[in-house]
Amino acid sequence: MRISTSTSQQLAFMLIALAAISRVMPHPWNVSPMAGIALFGMVAFGNRTTAIGVAVASWFISDLLVNVFVQSDFVEGLTYFWSGTALGVYLGLGWMLWMGSKLAGSRATAIRILGFSLASSLGFYFISNTLDWASSGFYPLNPGGWVLALTAGIPFYQAGDVSSSFFLNQVVGDLLYTTAMFGAYSAARRWVPYFA
Repeated sequence: MRISTSTSQQLAFMLIALAAISRVMPHPWNVSPMAGIALFGMVAFGNRTTAIGVAVASWFISDLLVNVFVQSDFVEGLTYFWSGTALGVYLGLGWMLWMGSKLAGSRATAIRILGFSLASSLGFYFISNTLDWASSGFYPLNPGGWVLALTAGIPFYQAGDVSSSFFLNQVVGDLLYTTAMFGAYSAARRWVPYFA
């Protein structure tokens, strides 16, 4: 699935823009289009420079909107962008782009797309929680503290409320958005003559 025409590029840009905009709409905690944007963009554009540019721009702009307007109670000004947490998030997003480049280098079947989505979730989890462990001051800086940080990141949950599971929500969001973006792209290419 490679984009070769301008109408197909328009479709890919629209799907990525819609996914990025969805971050400012009400949604369960940590259900995010980030992996979908990385995986879909790398496969759909076929050009790594374009895919990385579109992904990073959509992440940064949506992060800016989320941190200034949606979660302004949690972040003072733009301090989020200079925190260890942000560094972990952006390194995790780099992992997702790398996963997307590996997916783009192979045949993008439904099973492979789902597998790469899960691998993106796991890698992001380990990278972001490791950086949080190293920079937050919440955990001892030893192997036991690292395991504690990884363990604490799994449930992040209150009294059996599965919908607040930080890691589970990430996996669900990654699978949902990745499937939706690839599915919408294929359906539009098949059923909408303009995008064929």
